[in-house]
Amino acid sequence: MKTYFKGLLIVLLILGCSPKSEFREIYGNAFGTTYSIKAFTELTDESLQKQVDELVQNVNASISTYDPTSLISRVNRGDTALIADAYFTQVLDLSRQVNAQTDGFFDPTVGILVNALGFGPIKINDLPNNQALDSLCQFVGLQQVKIAPDGAISKNHPSVYLDFNAIGKGYGIDVIGIALEELGIANYLIEIGGEIIASGLNMNKNKDLPKIIPIFPLSNFIIFPETTVPLNIFEPRYIQMIDDAMKSDRIIGMIQPRKTGNKDKPDLYKTGCAGKITSFNETEDG
Repeated sequence: MKTYFKGLLIVLLILGCSPKSEFREIYGNAFGTTYSIKAFTELTDESLQKQVDELVQNVNASISTYDPTSLISRVNRGDTALIADAYFTQVLDLSRQVNAQTDGFFDPTVGILVNALGFGPIKINDLPNNQALDSLCQFVGLQQVKIAPDGAISKNHPSVYLDFNAIGKGYGIDVIGIALEELGIANYLIEIGGEIIASGLNMNKNKDLPKIIPIFPLSNFIIFPETTVPLNIFEPRYIQMIDDAMKSDRIIGMIQPRKTGNKDKPDLYKTGCAGKITSFNETEDG
């Protein structure tokens, strides 16, 4: 007997969430824009908000040109007795990497030109002419900024001006993601000013799935979440599996088999999908 299934509603199979974890959603201001964070955690909203806001303040205190007391602002003003912290050092190192990869087109020392054209933290009334802009180009170039082994920051000329805004927001969102994972938060979505980083799963979506489900090896087939697919079941062992599923929650798992192994005991990949049987018909030749 063959059984024909008109559709399966597909959802993700992999689960991983502490029973005490709750869905949290917080909002705030960060890096000159706004942020929103959705996460599954044992922390309260207030505790999570405090952890994130403190981290944002620490990053801003290092690399924000909009904070006049920040480390980068003091570097730009020409202070000579400054020691780089971890944030400043990491962002400068990342900037050097991107600078090399783009043949110098990415360069945070263009800050002096950004300011001259009125796009920096200080607004201007009149735009400079081309000759004035050309004269400022001598202060552009990451090689003009150095960090000594003891962490001391130096510039070749006091007019060299660093602006990490092009890389700072992306760096900041990575820092928050790492901090959440260090707090034991594996499932989260962070958005800062339109930039997004995500990890893990939306546990609300899959919380009703059983911990153990029967598996149907499914070769050469592409499945997308929340779609329906037809399946022809004809092997007796899988017909029995479907009969058992119909008597309980109607949920089965589908995983692509590897080319290794054999038909009786296929070698399966570790990731698959779970689907719910929505209807079925017996075929005439079954």
